[in-house]
Amino acid sequence: MYFFEPGLVHPHPLELNEWARERGRTAHQTTDASLMLEAAELLREQGPTAILRRQALTEAVLPDGTSRADLLDTLCYQLNRCGPTQSLLIVDPYLFPKAADASYLTDLISLIEPALKAGAKLRIATKQDHDQALNAAFMNSVSALQNGAPPELKLTDVFHDRFWIADGERGMFVGTSLNGIGRRYAMTDYLAVDDAREVTARYDALP
Repeated sequence: MYFFEPGLVHPHPLELNEWARERGRTAHQTTDASLMLEAAELLREQGPTAILRRQALTEAVLPDGTSRADLLDTLCYQLNRCGPTQSLLIVDPYLFPKAADASYLTDLISLIEPALKAGAKLRIATKQDHDQALNAAFMNSVSALQNGAPPELKLTDVFHDRFWIADGERGMFVGTSLNGIGRRYAMTDYLAVDDAREVTARYDALP
């Protein structure tokens, strides 16, 4: 069992100690026995509702003014939890912004590279009005990672929000486009299976 301080990027459990050391923090771990003692003490002090009302934290905040690397780590962690192996659908009207940061393409590729190397087919929905050069550079990079296989691209104005969906049923809602993280306060959260399937079905229905 492991615990995180509020507001921090969550690492993979196996990388917890190294992650904490790099940030000058301490990783608090506990054994099953000590966990039982802590639970018993919590029951005595606060009653059973203190435990029953606890739930897994599924959302993450993307604060403005925060290190871009840390925010990318958050998105990478959540995307890896979704575990795309067959397909990765990215729905983002501003996936290819006309005023992208210098590191934007590198950041985007690094975020999706694990899914591409796992063999997931990349599917994209973005708006017609986008940066053509950035689009072309992105497509070339993805094709190189997937032995020349180009991503599926649909240009549409149907979608307003941003979704990243793995295998058509596991996904997350991202409150800002990748180029905007760290500029304004935003949030990301996992999607219910039914919602992920519905977004995927709407994408599939596009010409």
